[in-house]
Amino acid sequence: MNREVTMELLEKYGKEFVQDRANRVAQNAVVGKGVNAAATDSSVEREIANTFSISQEQGKITNQKKSGRCWMFAALNCMRFQVMKHCNLETFELSQNYTLFYDKLEKSNYFLNTILDTLEEDTDSRLIAHLLSAPLNDGGQWDMLCAIVDKYGLVPKEAMPESEISSNTNEMVSYMTEKLREFACTLREAYRAGSTKEEVLIKNLSETKAAEYRNRMIGFVFQSFNLISFKNAMENVALPLYYQNISRKKRNMQAMEYLEKMGLKEHALHLPWQSAQDL
Repeated sequence: MNREVTMELLEKYGKEFVQDRANRVAQNAVVGKGVNAAATDSSVEREIANTFSISQEQGKITNQKKSGRCWMFAALNCMRFQVMKHCNLETFELSQNYTLFYDKLEKSNYFLNTILDTLEEDTDSRLIAHLLSAPLNDGGQWDMLCAIVDKYGLVPKEAMPESEISSNTNEMVSYMTEKLREFACTLREAYRAGSTKEEVLIKNLSETKAAEYRNRMIGFVFQSFNLISFKNAMENVALPLYYQNISRKKRNMQAMEYLEKMGLKEHALHLPWQSAQDL
């Protein structure tokens, strides 16, 4: 039976509501304090004991800020206690940024290896949809942190301090997720085009094909960090896009976007030596 909501029905419900004193009390509490505060059972708070027989001095409180690294911070807080005790330190902190870097690296590697293992799956399969949904979010657990520590070790926070992207991972995870999905698409397209699983691995590609993949998917990091002296900041940032055959207008727009994100927009038209003097 489909019962329509009528004005008469609403009036009936309203009268029934106000006739109950408990309803009016609850309504006043929610209006004044909100649902959560009004629903708090104070007797439960009295029953919870906050006094413990064992208390550990853990140093200054750590802060994961806007990241999903609670599992990582919890594990490192347990580990730093032993360092503080052994070295007789009042406070000490292990680098959560260091472990975050290797966590993202290992998750990316796992994702791409899984894509290679599932090349024969249909693109619209539930498995592929699941793999592409969240390749490397921040979540984790104790055994994952232990695996990172066993393989890469730990460093003090001073050796690799927090950064904006480690304390607020949403932007980094968004960009990395987009790139990993792109890489997965490239690998699956190559396989469907007739390449074998071995052939889609970059180590097995010809130098020409490998150069094309590096240009389109990876890019280069130059160890000397040199900027081209006769090009301004915008042109230096935009240069790699030139080799991807992106139009001048589009690559300059992208370069300006990245300079603005780094707080360097005002240096866009400066040559390297001019920016060095300004900084």
